[in-house]
Amino acid sequence: MARGITRTRASVGSLALLCLAMAGCGGKGDAELAAGPWLLGLTHDEVIVAWETADIADGTLECWTADGLLRAHHPHRVRVHQLRLAGLKPDTLYHYRIASGGSRSAPLAFRTLPAKCQKFTFAAYGGAALDAAQHADLARLIARTEPSVVVYTGGYSQAEDGAPADAAALNAGFLAPAREVFARHPVMALRTRDAGRDFGPRLLPGDAAPWRSYRLGHAELFALDVAAGIAEGSPQWQWLRSALSHSTAWWKFVVCQPPPLSAVADDRAAFRRALLPLLLDAGVDALFTGGALRERSVPLTVSAETNEVRLSCFAASAAGALGTARAVPWAASVKAEHAWLLVMVDGARLDVSVRDLDGREVDKAVLEKSGEPHEEKGLPAGAIEAFLAFAPAGGFAVTEPGDQPTETRLVVPVTNPYGAALQGEVRWEVNADSGWSVEPAVIAVDVPPRATRRYPFTATVRAGAARSAPSFAFVVDGQELKARQSPLRLEPRPAAMPR
Repeated sequence: MARGITRTRASVGSLALLCLAMAGCGGKGDAELAAGPWLLGLTHDEVIVAWETADIADGTLECWTADGLLRAHHPHRVRVHQLRLAGLKPDTLYHYRIASGGSRSAPLAFRTLPAKCQKFTFAAYGGAALDAAQHADLARLIARTEPSVVVYTGGYSQAEDGAPADAAALNAGFLAPAREVFARHPVMALRTRDAGRDFGPRLLPGDAAPWRSYRLGHAELFALDVAAGIAEGSPQWQWLRSALSHSTAWWKFVVCQPPPLSAVADDRAAFRRALLPLLLDAGVDALFTGGALRERSVPLTVSAETNEVRLSCFAASAAGALGTARAVPWAASVKAEHAWLLVMVDGARLDVSVRDLDGREVDKAVLEKSGEPHEEKGLPAGAIEAFLAFAPAGGFAVTEPGDQPTETRLVVPVTNPYGAALQGEVRWEVNADSGWSVEPAVIAVDVPPRATRRYPFTATVRAGAARSAPSFAFVVDGQELKARQSPLRLEPRPAAMPR
């Protein structure tokens, strides 16, 4: 992964010279562009671009408008490249190109999101049964809808035995056919069991976990990782509970595979028990899934005021022909073997349109929420990971005091897998009469991009201390993430050896 990124700015006058200089690049020993570019993230002020070269090489990204040029570069010789460029202007068309060694891409373009965004669209689909030509046709169809993000629910392996996709299969069967849309609109791809080990470097921003969120105006999408499992108490379950409870988004959407709501007979009961209570408690509005969701799960129109449905579920793909799945009017109306979703959010209204491979609408649903939509800023990348580092599933063991107070020194490693620095404060909330103390009471957290920092603190417990230990809040970017319970737990003192 690219580190040590340098970022420069060029004037309008130097832009033509730069393009002419790049046009003269080339020659023997150049690193051929093997795949891409594709966008892994796009907000109102930054973009993340990835690509792959046939041989190891450095990487450069240039983005420009008529007002000037921004440039990011990494000197590391790698095959899979990612570069993040911040400082972009909202709602602005940028041209961009990538270069490695002496090779370069043709100029491409993307548009940043508006600074305040309550009207947008996104597309969702999955493609295990699509051949390359069908996938390319669908990508062009989706690109014409100008989505703010494309959600891919899985389907990477074309192997008859279902073997996970390697780098060549990912490129040939997924990234290359979808280049028409991914080069201009960011992709949020789920890691499924057929994704293979080459998925992460290509389709996860930075060294992020395969479960992650994507903020889009007053909405937030939470993508889950089926390969990691989501049993209660697991790292992914802990992350989802914390991310949902601290989200400031007005609309909350979860994307996963397989669908936990389906009449298809399988082993999803445990998946439902672990997942659905979290979604309902957090007020998640809709669940978008891949896989074999073969029946309609919501009425045509749902109003939040009627309380008819608390959670709506929509299939972004189908493993087989829906027309043969169930003898119901909705399934019979779906003629295509693969459906995709065009999701339109406009303030308090959500329109979900089910499309076939020719772009025809074969079904639709409408969700409406009461109240006035609000748009608050989302948490910075890495905030949930840092918060959970101070509140791990098992907590921190602190030895029970005897006649004398006990001091337990603890060290918390905080990893920031993203491309922007993470800064915040951990503030311990200690009752003066509780018999507990924590030093330092305030811990300043400052983790550079794609780095780990270790933060020590000492918990002291006096005799007769309260069983309820101090809790904490993590304050980041003016927002407060509060722990539900203390991560500190008393552990009995070791029994004394008999004399």
